[in-house]
Amino acid sequence: MQGESEDIRWDLEGESWRQEGDAFVLESRNGVQLSEHLTDWDYLAGAHRRLDGAGWLPRQFQYSPVDGTSLPKMAAQSMHWLPPCASNAGNRVCDDETDRRLIELLAKLDAHWQTSGRSMQQSAEQLKPPISNGLSFFCADIGGYRDALFALSRSGALWLWQRGGRQWLPLRPEGALLSSHAFEPWAFSVVVLPGRQGSDLVLADDGGAGYLCFDPVRLSYSLDRHPSKALGAPGKLGDAALVPLLHDGRLQLAVRRPNSRWQTVEVEVETVVAEYDWLLAAPVVTVNGQGLLWISEHGWLLAQARGNEFEARWITWPADRTARPILGPPFRDGEGDWQLALGDGKWRYMLLGATLSTEHVAPRAAVSTGRNGFQLNIFVRPPWKDFDHDLHRLEYVRHPFLESETATNRDGVGAMLELRVKHRGTLMSFYESSARVSAEYGFTLPVNGGDVWHGYQLNVAKPWLAQWFVHDGALWLWVDEPGRLLRWSAG
Repeated sequence: MQGESEDIRWDLEGESWRQEGDAFVLESRNGVQLSEHLTDWDYLAGAHRRLDGAGWLPRQFQYSPVDGTSLPKMAAQSMHWLPPCASNAGNRVCDDETDRRLIELLAKLDAHWQTSGRSMQQSAEQLKPPISNGLSFFCADIGGYRDALFALSRSGALWLWQRGGRQWLPLRPEGALLSSHAFEPWAFSVVVLPGRQGSDLVLADDGGAGYLCFDPVRLSYSLDRHPSKALGAPGKLGDAALVPLLHDGRLQLAVRRPNSRWQTVEVEVETVVAEYDWLLAAPVVTVNGQGLLWISEHGWLLAQARGNEFEARWITWPADRTARPILGPPFRDGEGDWQLALGDGKWRYMLLGATLSTEHVAPRAAVSTGRNGFQLNIFVRPPWKDFDHDLHRLEYVRHPFLESETATNRDGVGAMLELRVKHRGTLMSFYESSARVSAEYGFTLPVNGGDVWHGYQLNVAKPWLAQWFVHDGALWLWVDEPGRLLRWSAG
């Protein structure tokens, strides 16, 4: 510490802070001056937010120099929100700590709107996105001490959100650039691995698999690439990230572990069919937790752990059958994972990995969270059952983005972040249409055995191209086609 009382400087573990009265200002880290646009010092330097909300205190302080009160120890990392499901499980089911915190937030929003008399429509805060469309969002402690919000475009541009400055800051590459990618929300995912500070990021694009380290002070990233073409987004198995690739006509997995380099696993496959659309859905952890599966229209890729190694194989669907990954991950019950596919004009659920062919014929297609299925708006479990047509009518599509595992109604359906659109045709005719429709985005919250619904209406084409996420104690929604970024807070 040096300087005069009116301008005191603190040099703390490579950080330079300036104190002016009761105010502390972070000026540099490791000799690098901070941009004036970097406002979120809890993420950047683990700083303590003052109890009065008037600025920050260095994380190294145990007591407040303002009033002498004891400062809390560094908290555990904030809740990551990694697409498609806020965790590495891969299906559309929110679990564990993420589930608990999501339900707490939805309950707060419900109570806030009930008390204030305002609706979800009236309470929406609209924020300016970094670009007008083609974005995916994720929250993680990449390069920092707390979770921050990042946006990635389909062209490979990357931004960091600063809540203090209410703006997006572009990140520049140091060396290799991120490439474009073709992953829609149901196919997009990222994985985080432990880094030197916070986490590092594993992602996939047209340039292959990438391991990204972020320097938040310089607003730059470095990319260690496994060059090829990614067929699917990354999944996590144990401590490793796995990325499916097509390299010189061969299917491969790129494998990355913390503090190591890229490794390659060859995929066992009878024939690589060049004309296949190889784009895979986001990976799902298998029921035993020892494998990852990626679903495509023409088959599925299974990766399994064998001790410290991995093996992978490609399994083609039976002849004349195709899956529709947009309808969600396989339905899971006590027997295993059931994948919906169309063949001979009939919808069939096939038990994946069964020694003998095991399947159920379904009356119609259903969209799945992995835990429950919906034939348009009708909840049916298991999803190959028919429903009582005297009691229910097919009136609208119910597209679930994310279902709670614990907060359930009397039917066992969890709280859901979802989309509802009136529709009289088949389920697939809805997903095959590009027409603009009146969509309602919202959430269902089980209360006293029943459901409370809060919705936000928007006219949009392809309304399923949207993403829900939680960040900074608020619920966010990105709708891609109109480029609408919305936020709801109970505070």
